[in-house]
Amino acid sequence: MDNKPIVLLIHGMGTHPSGNITEEFKKGLNESASFLEISNFDPDLEFDFEEFNYSKYLDEKRQEMGDEAEALTEYLAASPLFLQRLLSFQSKLNDDQFLYTHWLDVVFYCLFGTLRETILARCMNKILTVLKEAKDHPDTYRDVIIVGHSLGTAVLHDSLTKLYLRPSEPDKPDHIRFANYPIDGLWTIANVSRLTHLLTKLEDPHESIARDNNSSHDGVAHIFYPVYNQYDPFTVFRRYVVDPQIGDLIRTNEIRKLGDNKPSVNPHNLVEYLSDPEVGGIFLSEFSSFEISATQIQKAKTAYKKTTITGPISDKFTAVKKALKELEAQANQGASLVKLVTLTIELFELVKDAYDLMELLKAKQ
Repeated sequence: MDNKPIVLLIHGMGTHPSGNITEEFKKGLNESASFLEISNFDPDLEFDFEEFNYSKYLDEKRQEMGDEAEALTEYLAASPLFLQRLLSFQSKLNDDQFLYTHWLDVVFYCLFGTLRETILARCMNKILTVLKEAKDHPDTYRDVIIVGHSLGTAVLHDSLTKLYLRPSEPDKPDHIRFANYPIDGLWTIANVSRLTHLLTKLEDPHESIARDNNSSHDGVAHIFYPVYNQYDPFTVFRRYVVDPQIGDLIRTNEIRKLGDNKPSVNPHNLVEYLSDPEVGGIFLSEFSSFEISATQIQKAKTAYKKTTITGPISDKFTAVKKALKELEAQANQGASLVKLVTLTIELFELVKDAYDLMELLKAKQ
């Protein structure tokens, strides 16, 4: 396909080797294409992929810090009780480095301003480089789709609000406008930008320019798709619920059982999000060269649901969701920074409870 769209991917929490998110994204699209019964689908024939990776930088900073518990306690000027709480949290997640590393990434990004501004400056530069390459020459003009996942949705949001000017704002060096550099498709999958906003106090994602540009709201993109799975515990707490005028707020409601020899069930996983035709199918219908009808997507969703977990998962998950919402109410009551960080510890403990529940239900299927 000539002048293929450029897809810029921004990964989420945890360690991500170079190329990792691209392979996850392609795998998810391939699985959606299979449910859609698209033969000989090849993501590389449809799109050119770019990545922004901040994982190596975060890993380096964690290693420099040494003992995270003592360093965070000292940074927050917190009492020994906070240190004890943090050590208890470490102990509970001792067999789950996946979740502990995820928590550290969120806290480091939110608390350490110099670290965060370095990540944002690099992300803004990457976005600007991709947009200029795609938009500056009319004869080689290309669509640009930007996809953030998990913590990458916060990095993407905070970068866009710093990079783009609203129409009412005066020109500034190193800033751009939607009129000159529109993003053709903006996707935020498993959006946690409202969670990080609780600590960073940067621009409110529910009010910001990081959305579709329409007659009633300034935006940076022609079309906007925020996505969440109701069983993704990371998206229950301070859920992002902006419903675009151009695009859609996609809400998915399934968890796949991948089989006994497959990795654990994980509704937060990017592959799992994109495998659902309600997500991957919509992405392909909007931006690929394939003509995909609504009927075709509905048929694919029916086939997809046959691979998902059945049973009383909604009832079992209710208690965890209730606890997450109660935690959110505490966060909205003007809590101190130490209290807010403690709330994130409680949040991740509830996330672990949710994952343990899903594994138990999977085992009973």
